[in-house]
Amino acid sequence: MAENDVKQVKGRGPVLTWAVDDRTTSGVGRAIAPGEPVEIEWNDNNYATFSGESVTSRAEFCIINSDRYLGVCAKTSTETSSADGTVDVYLNLPDTVTRAKAYPTTTADTASDIADLINDSVHMYRTRGITAIGNFYIYPSSADNPNLYGCLIVDGDPTRTTLDFIISQLVSQSSNLKGQSID
Repeated sequence: MAENDVKQVKGRGPVLTWAVDDRTTSGVGRAIAPGEPVEIEWNDNNYATFSGESVTSRAEFCIINSDRYLGVCAKTSTETSSADGTVDVYLNLPDTVTRAKAYPTTTADTASDIADLINDSVHMYRTRGITAIGNFYIYPSSADNPNLYGCLIVDGDPTRTTLDFIISQLVSQSSNLKGQSID
């Protein structure tokens, strides 16, 4: 993972410290790194992990309707293979704007591409498994579905092939709408 794959660029929340399960129990083979999106583990045990941790050794979609998104890692987590640790997370707030590279980059390399993506609900994409170094991207190739995908595109930069997005309150841990659907 390249440090700071994901950045909060507007409306960043406070830094909160969250518990992280030991690596043996969680099956996650590495620390959460700065700039990685952080969510609560999918098995409801209230430990933090990086987004998309539930599938090993392959690419993974992140920030979808079943996730409980917290925010972006502020500094490397402290868990070990035998001891629980903590991670500092910049909390996502309802007006937080987050930025990541588009994947594939050809989906956001012109102003016209970005204009077509505004207000689309898409997801993030992690390129590698949990023990390998991978990268997090925003994945605009997914179909626009606010009940399934948790990233709403609000802007972008075709020169840098980045997209700005807000996290749907349907997947954000800081929202009372978590787990609802848009009908």
